[in-house]
Amino acid sequence: MEPKKTRRPRRSPEELLAELDKKRQRLEKRVLKKNQEAVFAVGSAFLKLTEMDLATMDPEVVGRLAEDPKFAKEFVQGLR
Repeated sequence: MEPKKTRRPRRSPEELLAELDKKRQRLEKRVLKKNQEAVFAVGSAFLKLTEMDLATMDPEVVGRLAEDPKFAKEFVQGLR
């Protein structure tokens, strides 16, 4: 005769949701990291193509580029 299989203790829905939330957060971090790496690579390629040097730019402009997406878009369009 086969030995009786032991059943795992049943977890509450709250525990299951908490576990799923942790997994979701971990996956979101991975996706954001991959996106950040891709954006960095594109930005580096852009700087090389335009032969720009952020070190010679006004720090105020560099800070505004990082914080204001609309300004960054206008800045890039002005480089055409």
